[in-house]
Amino acid sequence: MILSENKKESYFSIFYHNSRWEQLIRQCLIPELDGCIKGKKINCFYWHLSEDQGHHIKLTVQGNQNLGFESVLKENISEYLIHYPSENLVQKFPMDSFFMNFENNAVKMAIYRPFNQQTSVFDSSELLQIRSIFTNIIASQIDGEFGDEFKVGISVYVLMTVLHTYFSDCRKMELQLREIITLMLSRKTIRETVMLERQLFPLDLAASGVPEIWQDFMENYVTSTLTWLNPLGGFLKDKQVTHQEFNSLFLDIIYLFQEQLGADLNLHPYFCTFLLYRYMISLP
Repeated sequence: MILSENKKESYFSIFYHNSRWEQLIRQCLIPELDGCIKGKKINCFYWHLSEDQGHHIKLTVQGNQNLGFESVLKENISEYLIHYPSENLVQKFPMDSFFMNFENNAVKMAIYRPFNQQTSVFDSSELLQIRSIFTNIIASQIDGEFGDEFKVGISVYVLMTVLHTYFSDCRKMELQLREIITLMLSRKTIRETVMLERQLFPLDLAASGVPEIWQDFMENYVTSTLTWLNPLGGFLKDKQVTHQEFNSLFLDIIYLFQEQLGADLNLHPYFCTFLLYRYMISLP
């Protein structure tokens, strides 16, 4: 992304135990960032959740460098962490990586690489828009810890929004998902495919929450009761794609969303897609 002369993109890593992310987001990040937007200090932001080298939120902010938003945000977020510290994460041994965890209850600057600025489907401005939409989806649905149940559930809602935007017939949705799953598997080795199948086929669909999500979506999305999904639906309606482009769009959506959730990109995109497909083929 090419920024104008006065624009700056800043990268905050906010280390804070994930059991307190809900409070951090609602009590600190949203008020601070909304205030900066209203004051025209920043024009957009998005975040990625992460548990690599300590639980933390990677916050990317784009704003006017002449208004000093970076130092103000860092100071105010740091002050919140001091007043409301989270519990320290116990370092596991053997460690999952070669690197020690960063200090907890702290803000670090520019320690992660900027995320991709475009894909084969989305240009830089569209990518910025959809990451902001995903950030708002996460913020609106946070409830306690960010475990796999939360990640899978919210992802299925997002995938159903994508399918519902472009298809009105459930049979066509099912066929499209089958094609996408085949495409996903074609990119994996035989060993990876076998490992995925061993993890997925014993799963109890009823326990996955997908039936309840399906019913909730089908009953409430068309009546706009699920307002937190409306911005995503509106964004997608403006994005016209061919049949082949839809597969790429679907894959971009699921991988981008899993990336922002801090999920396992080798497992979760396929896992969520397969769960939804498996439920759809069970329908009468």
